[in-house]
Amino acid sequence: MSVTCPVSVVIPFYNNKRTLVKSVESVLHQTLPPKELILLDDGSTDGGYEDIKAFIEGLGTLPTNIHLERFDDNVGVYPRRNYALDIATQPFVAFQDADDFWHLDKLKIQYPYLEADDSVHLICSVVGCYEGKPDDHWGRALKTPVSVKTLSRDWVLWRNVMVTISVIIRNNKKYRFRTDKRRGSDMGLWLSIVLSGHKALFVTTPLAFVRKPLFGAGGLSGNIRKAEVAHQRNLLDMREKGFISERYRKALSFWSYLKYLRRILIVSLRRAHKLALSIVMMII
Repeated sequence: MSVTCPVSVVIPFYNNKRTLVKSVESVLHQTLPPKELILLDDGSTDGGYEDIKAFIEGLGTLPTNIHLERFDDNVGVYPRRNYALDIATQPFVAFQDADDFWHLDKLKIQYPYLEADDSVHLICSVVGCYEGKPDDHWGRALKTPVSVKTLSRDWVLWRNVMVTISVIIRNNKKYRFRTDKRRGSDMGLWLSIVLSGHKALFVTTPLAFVRKPLFGAGGLSGNIRKAEVAHQRNLLDMREKGFISERYRKALSFWSYLKYLRRILIVSLRRAHKLALSIVMMII
C-alpha cells in the first residue's frame, strides 16, 4: 500500500495548457504524495482541460485521488480556491499554480512539521525562479539539514516570505480568500492567520519554483503597481481587524512604498539591459 500524506493540493487553471501537465507532475511525483489533488478549470478556452483529462486517464492507478472539475465561467483564482477548500477531504491544504512547480521533496519536508505540532497552522518556504526545464530543478538534491524558522508577527509584516505556491495550511473553515478583489487576497489570508496568533513556519530552502521573477516579469511595471496597491489594502485590512495600530500601519506602508520604488528601478534596469543587448546584436 502506497504511503501518502493527508494533504489536498489545489490547482486552479485558466488557459495554462502549455505548463499545466508539468505542474501536475511535480505534485503526483512527490516522494511523499498527497492524498488528494483538486484541479479546477476556471473556464479555459485553450483545450487545456481536454489535455489534462487525457493525461490523467493515461496514468493508471495512483496513490493520489484526483478531482478534476470544469467550469464554464471565468471567475478568478480566489473563488475557485474557496470552492476547493469547501470540497477538500483532507485536514491540510496546499496551493499550487498551473504554471509553476514543486521540488519533489516538498511535502516530505513540510508535512512532518504540521503533523508533529497542532499549533502550526501554516508552513511555507523559499521560492526559487527556474530557467530551463522543470526536470532540472524538481529532483535536485537539497542541502541538509533543512533549516526551519518560526515566523513572527513582525517578520511577516516587514518581509513578504509567504508565497502562495509554497504554502500549506490547516483546513480550517475560517480560512477563506476574499473574493472582492483580484489581487492580494492570498497574502491577506496568510497575514490574518499569523496575526491571529497561530504559529507559522518557514523553510529556508527553495521547495517551490516559478517560471518568472516574483515581480517585474517581462518588464511590466504596471503589475508591480497593482501588487503594491493590493499590499497597501491588506495593511488597511489588518488595521481594521485590530491586528496592528494606525501608527504601525503607516510605518509599514512607507517601507512598502520604498520597496516598490526599488522594484521599479530593478525592472527599468532589466529593460535597459535587454535593449543594450539587442543593439549590440544588431551591430554585430
